[in-house]
Amino acid sequence: MRICFICGSLEPGCDGVGDYTRRLAGELIRQGVACRSIALNERVLTQPLEEMQTSEGTELPVLRLPASLSWRERARRAKAWTSEFEPDWVSLQFVPFGFQKKGLPFGLSRVVDEIAGPAKRHVMFHELWLGMSSTEPVQHTIIGLLQRYTIRRLLARLRPLRNHTHCDLYKNRLEDMGARVAQLPLFGNIPVSKDAHFAKESDVVSFAVFGNIHHSAPIDAFSDELRNWMEIYNKSITIHFLGKVGGEKHRWCESLQRQGINVVVHGLLATERVSEVLQACDYGLGTTPWLLIQKSGSVAAMLEHDLPVICVARDWPLKTGNQQMDIPGILYYCPGRLGQILSVRNKANALNLGLIAHQMFTDLNNAKYFLSVVE
Repeated sequence: MRICFICGSLEPGCDGVGDYTRRLAGELIRQGVACRSIALNERVLTQPLEEMQTSEGTELPVLRLPASLSWRERARRAKAWTSEFEPDWVSLQFVPFGFQKKGLPFGLSRVVDEIAGPAKRHVMFHELWLGMSSTEPVQHTIIGLLQRYTIRRLLARLRPLRNHTHCDLYKNRLEDMGARVAQLPLFGNIPVSKDAHFAKESDVVSFAVFGNIHHSAPIDAFSDELRNWMEIYNKSITIHFLGKVGGEKHRWCESLQRQGINVVVHGLLATERVSEVLQACDYGLGTTPWLLIQKSGSVAAMLEHDLPVICVARDWPLKTGNQQMDIPGILYYCPGRLGQILSVRNKANALNLGLIAHQMFTDLNNAKYFLSVVE
């Protein structure tokens, strides 16, 4: 099998979907699948660039096309490069803001259709549209309507043989639109280091906060319950902050430190060191709203490091419909529940990059008919 991936950017460490695509393609290559990747909307480049990128020791040929080129020219160059490879599949890694800065990539379906030619088509929906929650502003609703139209046209034109998404909510919304979608779990971008040396202290419970902290999480209530739990069980607690945690870091640190909880801010670390810290922790903390947490790469990384993840996030009620779901390894926090959550250490999700890549290969290999007929 030969797969050509299409995403917005392949600038290492600067684009989550690009990093995901690179790791997935690298793993598929190790499993015997020939892969290439195209970045159609590079904002950091002024000239097209062909290069070899590396993922965990595996080389991947890539073509990176600057956003300053016209879509016609990007399509021409990408088609020529893809035709020489003769892929069996073209896999579009879709996130609306990855292909157009306002999240409205109206011409994307035409460009991908031209690039793919006779190859079979696959779409991975990393994100859908704005305005699903009643807490979002009116302008998000307007943009979201246009994004829904874009996705509908994308499915109608490409007629993918297989669609995937990470998130139960997105799967249901696409099915409401008339698409048929399979779920492909997300993997993290931090390989589990096999050479990590760490020792867990018996009287210290450690939590990891990895990646950007979303706004309005109930950190004060959470900190207060942590202090009560420490007093009841005579334990110390340390919270490790890893990566670019964003502007909410100060609010979180102040709230935790007021309750006597130890805070360690690591900042940006090499991936091997991030893995070491995660392996030394007992729990992860995720701040993505519950219905969207399956698309969080940082949460996926913590699950892969065998950490049960506690979702400490703002309410995110849907405008239409209700959705309840249980996710292995992820525990939903609301004030008053922390003691119950910490009383049982649920087993984290055992999925990893190798298993997920194999699942994708199997799903593509078994695709025999059009799954996405959208009228």
